[in-house]
Amino acid sequence: MTDSFLKKILCEGLYNCIQLNLRFQTANDSQNGQECNIPLDSSSTITILKSCTYYSYDLQIQGKSLNITNGAILTVETNAHINLNGKMNINASSTVLIGLTLFLNFNSELLLIENSRVETSKSTFLYGNSSTKCLSTSQFISKGNIIISENATLNMKDMSILNSSSFVEFKDNSKITFEGSSKSTSLNNTNIYDNSLLNMTDVSSLVSALSVDFFGYSQTYLGGQSHVETSDNMNIHEYATLSLSAFSKLNTSKNIEIFKNSKLTIQDGGKAVSGNDMNIYGNATVTLRGSSFLLSSSKLFVYGNASVTFEDESNAISLNNMFFQGKSEFIMKDFSTLVSSSQINFIENATVSLYGHSKVVADGNINMYNDVYFNMYDYSEMSGKSQMSIGGNTIRVVMSDHSVIKVRDNTLSLMKYLDMKDTSEVNVNVFTFTSNGVLNMSGTNTNLNVPKIIANQFQCDSGEIRISVDTLIRVNDALQLDGCKLLVAERSIRDFP
Repeated sequence: MTDSFLKKILCEGLYNCIQLNLRFQTANDSQNGQECNIPLDSSSTITILKSCTYYSYDLQIQGKSLNITNGAILTVETNAHINLNGKMNINASSTVLIGLTLFLNFNSELLLIENSRVETSKSTFLYGNSSTKCLSTSQFISKGNIIISENATLNMKDMSILNSSSFVEFKDNSKITFEGSSKSTSLNNTNIYDNSLLNMTDVSSLVSALSVDFFGYSQTYLGGQSHVETSDNMNIHEYATLSLSAFSKLNTSKNIEIFKNSKLTIQDGGKAVSGNDMNIYGNATVTLRGSSFLLSSSKLFVYGNASVTFEDESNAISLNNMFFQGKSEFIMKDFSTLVSSSQINFIENATVSLYGHSKVVADGNINMYNDVYFNMYDYSEMSGKSQMSIGGNTIRVVMSDHSVIKVRDNTLSLMKYLDMKDTSEVNVNVFTFTSNGVLNMSGTNTNLNVPKIIANQFQCDSGEIRISVDTLIRVNDALQLDGCKLLVAERSIRDFP
């Protein structure tokens, strides 16, 4: 690079472009449209007060500062390079228009404040430890891609806007902050990956027309009612970590996919909303606490060694079927709720534990079969409006500590093993057994704390009932024990009218 900082500037009159510490030298100072050559030494700064056009060569800012102010418009017809500690400051409703691509790298800085704007006709690359700040309703607009990488930082504040007509990528240890109602929009995909950090607060938003992907050890934090929204799928995978708090929100019109060792934590009123299915699998971990929500407009799947935990009045709602299967683990605590408008299926090596007044509620069937381990403690409750089935292979359902199963309008069909301890209760319309059904009523009786079954009909034509403690089975209409094996250890059987 020569000693000249800005070459071939077409000015609308001499005083439209003013440089600090140097004076323009032109053939005719009064002529509008005069081409100006501005020689600057390495420590020089130029300030543009009115509109200028820079053309013919790429604009190079290396180790120098360029200030655009007073509503001026700087037009660069080719590329703009800000590098080697270069600085560009745009303020006071000023604008920089770049005909091709903007490159910001090697510890350079770009500052937009006071309703200023940068617009590129092609792509934008912010990388190499560069720093970009957009403040006070400023706008950063690219008609091509926006790629932020290699330890670059981007800070968006005070209702500023980042806008891409193509895709947006945050990668390679980049650090991005959105706050104060700032916003990112993309007409294509948005990707956050490769150890990048995204922090969003204060009603800020990230909106993508196509998919949003969090992956590759990236970390994302949403708080203060901020939200991420897409009209396509949202994917959280490959060791990505995503945390929502303070009523922040994930919202997609299609699927949410959480997989490949990723972690999603939602707390303090945060929400994840899927317009279609929600899939959690592949060693993924999802934790909800503090009145947070998962909402699937279609099906919810948890499988493939995934782990899901609800705490502190958290909720999951599905408008279709739910499936917990494939060595997945599901834990509910502290008044949390799982609700399905259709069926809930606990199948194929799933492990389920309910604690502390938590509830599982289904408008359709609740099915538990094929090697499921289901444990209910401490006033937890499972209820359905349709049929409930317990059966298949080595399934075991264990109830204790005032836990309750309710199927008031339909049938509980016991095809495998139900263990009722202490103060647990089953309240159903019809209780039926198959040949492999085993009901075990046990525990440590204290006063009137006994396991209870309340049914309109109790039908044990086959199967087995084992009673080893004081037990109450109340049948309102019909009791059938034909072919049922009844094992009673030192108990008396009484019929109370």
